[in-house]
Amino acid sequence: MTFGENFHSDMAAYRDSWVSRIDPRTKLFFTIAYLFVSVASVHIYLPLTVGLVSLVALRLAGVRLRDIRHQLVIAFFLAGAILVIDVFLTGHTPLFTIHLFGRDFSGFREGLDLGLIVVARVIGGILLMLVLGMTTPIPNLLFAASWFRMPKLLVEVIMLTYRYIFVILEEAVRLRDAQEIRLGFSSWKRAIHSAGTVAGGIIIRAYDRAEQSFTAMSLRGYAGNWMTPVSLPWGRQQVIELILLSAILILMIVIG
Repeated sequence: MTFGENFHSDMAAYRDSWVSRIDPRTKLFFTIAYLFVSVASVHIYLPLTVGLVSLVALRLAGVRLRDIRHQLVIAFFLAGAILVIDVFLTGHTPLFTIHLFGRDFSGFREGLDLGLIVVARVIGGILLMLVLGMTTPIPNLLFAASWFRMPKLLVEVIMLTYRYIFVILEEAVRLRDAQEIRLGFSSWKRAIHSAGTVAGGIIIRAYDRAEQSFTAMSLRGYAGNWMTPVSLPWGRQQVIELILLSAILILMIVIG
């Protein structure tokens, strides 16, 4: 994977679409509301509906299926592990029996039902968070967080972390490429040594970047007061979005 491809998920947030044009305050509030309703649901239908609607929104926003699939790989693995554990450890109504290593392992109906609900919640929640993260630029998202009175210190830390994630990532790619040119990964022993060298170099570069950033910010008059990079008005469009998303939320609660 090239360095430019590492930025695709972040750059997707800046692509113009009707989903990205929804006010970030509205998206943040309803993401939390939909997530709460999905997790609190005792049926599988509501989380699956949230996941399906989120998937459609991602596709309408122009997010590639390959990028969505990459984001869901770990979630599917964890959800599958939870499903297997629930099937064999929860319940009392036998559904099937597997003979393995000289022992019988029984799967239970109650565990299967519970596991499927958990899987639906995990997948629906991840897709919902992807809609927020992949259709909302970080400055707009932090503006929404500030509007909801998130502590300024926390907002500032998130903004600086976001800014320098990509700087440190670039340094990591550069250090890794340098080790590969020197055949640093030609054997297991050399690979372990090279990985340690890259990790140490990243820590040193991160510390140097922090010192340089603090000096630059101090010279520009920074005194601990972070300025919101964007300011969005609240008008008729935001009210319409609020009404529509509220109606969808109420409909999901009634159906679920």
